[in-house]
Amino acid sequence: MHRRKVKSQRSLSRSARIQNQRNSFRLINIDGLRGEKIMLVDNIVTTDLTANQAAAEMISGHAKNIILAAVARTERHSEI
Repeated sequence: MHRRKVKSQRSLSRSARIQNQRNSFRLINIDGLRGEKIMLVDNIVTTDLTANQAAAEMISGHAKNIILAAVARTERHSEI
């Protein structure tokens, strides 16, 4: 999987984060995940955008299961 460089999301609003993450992941070998069980690891889950974008790309590659593991999660706020 290839991830394009994105801006730091630390100070971005939710709508800006959505735009920033759009099309940020791309499978290089679309058949490489077919039937695989994947553990996706994220350091900090803030809005779920990074994890959801990566998982969506893996689903397009026909991954069988995707599990998210994260070190930390921020509190949910309406402005994030």
